[in-house]
Parts: sequence; structure tokens; C-alpha cells
Amino acid sequence: MDSVVEGGLVECSAETAAQWLLGRSLTETDTEWAESLTAHFASTQYSYRSLIRAIVTSDVYRRVR
Repeated sequence: MDSVVEGGLVECSAETAAQWLLGRSLTETDTEWAESLTAHFASTQYSYRSLIRAIVTSDVYRRVR
């Protein structure tokens, strides 16, 4: 699993899911939020369901939607 983390798959998955749900690309102001999503995704042993829940319950998502 270390090669997956080192290869950026975790970060890419979190950012792609966030962009899809927001309906827009992430901006510089979203950097800290995206990093927290990546950390959350990794800490939940890569639970996509938990990642989606974290996105849709976030303040960033609520402001956009």
C-alpha cells in the first residue's frame, strides 16, 4: 500500500471526488481543505463512503451547493 500513497493515488482520489461533487475545479483557497480530505481518506483506510460523507458535510460544499 505504500506505493499507492507515494504515487499520489490517495491525494488524486480525494481531490477528484471533491471536484466532481463541487462541480468545479479546486482553487488555491481549497488547498487546506483538500489536504484534510486526503488525510481523512487515508485515516479511514481508504473508505470512499467516508470520503464522500466528509465532502458533503463540509462547509466548503455547503457554500458551493
